[in-house]
Amino acid sequence: MEVSLPGFLLSTFFLDANGRDQCDAEGFFLGRLDCGKNQKTAVIDEIVCCERLFSFYNRLGEVQIDDVYRLTKGKFDSIIGWFRLRRNTVLRVSLRERAVHQSLLNYLTHLNRADVLFGAFTGSSSPNDDTKSFDYSIWTLNGAAQGQFLARKVTIINLGHTAKDAYECSLLKVTSDTLTRVLSEFKSEDSVSQITRVYETILGKLESLGKSVNESQDEIDRLQEDIKNLHEAIELKNTSSRDEREKETQAH
Repeated sequence: MEVSLPGFLLSTFFLDANGRDQCDAEGFFLGRLDCGKNQKTAVIDEIVCCERLFSFYNRLGEVQIDDVYRLTKGKFDSIIGWFRLRRNTVLRVSLRERAVHQSLLNYLTHLNRADVLFGAFTGSSSPNDDTKSFDYSIWTLNGAAQGQFLARKVTIINLGHTAKDAYECSLLKVTSDTLTRVLSEFKSEDSVSQITRVYETILGKLESLGKSVNESQDEIDRLQEDIKNLHEAIELKNTSSRDEREKETQAH
């Protein structure tokens, strides 16, 4: 089985994740399974982020199904997996994540147990916090090995490199204020021009954000230089004051 994930859905998710400061996150993958002649593909159409950690399970990893219903807002049957975003960690399944996954399988009866996805996303920052990096991996339980997780190939659908006639009329969704504002501008257009303009608009906003980050970093560098100069001036003044007091003491 492979996993298909739209590029702008993933980039918007990481953009929102970056806005969460240093907070971890978790939620659900919504989508569908496409069963071809020789290949099964899990298609992620929507990413639903929970408002906090432990929103649908307890400390032991036991899923509270009523909370899952509440968080997915009538789309329970569209769940094809869940995910965790954890900062500065290695991409492997923890013991608690194994427990949550096993518990969730008991409720996702519309899927085969080996088809339920678990995704781990991790992010890190450079020492001066001006560069962000993200990585990810998506697994399913290996039906041939009890309790073992198998990493699945993830195909990222990039809008700029996909044939226009391959687009469908439905909009992919993510729980993002940024993306919601962008999409609201294009509801009346046909699907091809709509997706093309959405891509161009999001790209423009990302470029604008990058420019803003660079300008902010330049301002930070200037402020750091001013602080350094002030420290040196204070140290010079303190040294001068000590020398004057020593001369006065020697004179007496």
